[in-house]
Amino acid sequence: MQRGGAVVARQAHNLKVAGANPAPATRISSTIDFMMPPFFIGESLRFGWRTMRLHNSLLLKVVLTLVGLALLRGLFQALVQNAPANIALAILITIIELIFGIGATVISLRLARGEPASYRDIIPSVSTGIRYILASIAAGVIVLLGFLIPILLGSAALYLPAPFSSVVGGFLVAVGIILGVYLILRYSMVKFGAVDGVHRIGEILRQSTHITRGVKWRLLGFLIVIICLNILGAVALIVGLLVTIPVSMLAAAHVYLKLLERAG
Repeated sequence: MQRGGAVVARQAHNLKVAGANPAPATRISSTIDFMMPPFFIGESLRFGWRTMRLHNSLLLKVVLTLVGLALLRGLFQALVQNAPANIALAILITIIELIFGIGATVISLRLARGEPASYRDIIPSVSTGIRYILASIAAGVIVLLGFLIPILLGSAALYLPAPFSSVVGGFLVAVGIILGVYLILRYSMVKFGAVDGVHRIGEILRQSTHITRGVKWRLLGFLIVIICLNILGAVALIVGLLVTIPVSMLAAAHVYLKLLERAG
């Protein structure tokens, strides 16, 4: 009995010791979570397709509104011969397109979260619209500078001696293109942050920088797939865009939420 009791006591002691220091298991779990990709392109597209089917009436209205405005702008440009009136109408329709585009982002994010949304949400609040525009301008300026500065330096390199001008110029142009694409991916989630309650422009830019860290290649693949998908939609007698545009919007909102979830 004493020997059996000693064995039981040792087992209890071992369990106690093992339970007292769960840190290694926690570290392993955290490492596995970090190594797992935050989103899968196919999963995001399937999510967009399923959600689009659930809310097809609302999303059809949104897409028809956006496509209708684009067609209306083209029609006015073709029919109105007066240059000042043509420019004024083009500016007016572009502003309306921008406002409704922001609203479409709001609707996409709400549907991706499983929250209720209606067609009235296509007109965002004034604060949301201003935040979206300012954040988009800030991100656009950063991307443009990152793209243009190396290319302008590459153009200046043409004045170098012949053996070096083409090499240095070509290298700097390549750097500009790569840096431009990198910055586009880095700030690709700015529009969602702007409509998701992040109030300061700097915070919106920092949030996009933070949540896209380490997933640039995956985001590039997602962007290429989305572009190809909408090209196919346009080839399918334009009608395909009525499906591919909402699927793309919802898939992008799904990616944003997955990246936000990983960032904690």
